[in-house]
Amino acid sequence: MRSGLYNYTSAPELGESLDRDPTRAWTPQELLGIAFRRPNISMPGNEYNYCNTNYVLLGLIAEKLEGAPLAKIFQDRLFGPLGMKRTLLPANTSSTIPEPYSHGYMYGGSSYSLVDATYPDDLRAAAKAGTLKPNDDTGQNPYLCLRGRKRHLDRKRSRHLDAGIGRGQAFRCQLSAPMAR
Repeated sequence: MRSGLYNYTSAPELGESLDRDPTRAWTPQELLGIAFRRPNISMPGNEYNYCNTNYVLLGLIAEKLEGAPLAKIFQDRLFGPLGMKRTLLPANTSSTIPEPYSHGYMYGGSSYSLVDATYPDDLRAAAKAGTLKPNDDTGQNPYLCLRGRKRHLDRKRSRHLDAGIGRGQAFRCQLSAPMAR
């Protein structure tokens, strides 16, 4: 992307907020506010940088042109015509995702998964030693639910753990495994 805009997911305060409240539903205006409080990273068209801010702007443009929420636009123009009956974009006021969905478990704080940062020495040492355990903000980590057993649950046994996670958790998904019904 060549907009030159600051990527809101690079902002330290976003990661800190996700660590405090992973189920928070962010409005597009809040996410743009994070990006627009910072200077552009380059002049438009000068260099390529991945930027989630562009997707927020694109969603707002689509809503303005169609006169409908983005979730309805996706349903009417994409999911419905393609027969995708179990696919949806949750409303931007919702922090839930209906089952089934992929779960993500993160090692360390959000700041490591939102930006391309090196993990600190203690986390890298624990990973090498095989003692690194993921954070479990959802209460659904199959490793931790097994009370110390080291193998991962198979899909059939994992189903009962699916209680739902917040939309904000999508930012925290660094490692994920699909859960099927």
